[in-house]
Amino acid sequence: MVQVPTGTSPDLFTDPTHIRGFSYRSFDYFDPEKALYAYGYSDMMMRVDNFQFVGLGGRTFGLLDRLVTAIANKYPQFYEFRLCHIFPVRAVRFTLSVIK
Repeated sequence: MVQVPTGTSPDLFTDPTHIRGFSYRSFDYFDPEKALYAYGYSDMMMRVDNFQFVGLGGRTFGLLDRLVTAIANKYPQFYEFRLCHIFPVRAVRFTLSVIK
């Protein structure tokens, strides 16, 4: 399991070791069952078992944050194409399995 900041997360540039933000499809380059694997990015193979957006939490608009996070998890492409810059989330959490 790995949790990384999204491209619009307020935490992305807080930590100087963060180089880039992640999308819900970022690990698809390593999963032979996903279309992005065809780009041949790496010989390493991992299966993306699950991903989940993690909300900001602790904000004044807690109900709105929970609603946006639920929408992001149910409709990730719509969220990243249309809503992520207006309603950012904190991170995306992946569950990965190494394929040998």
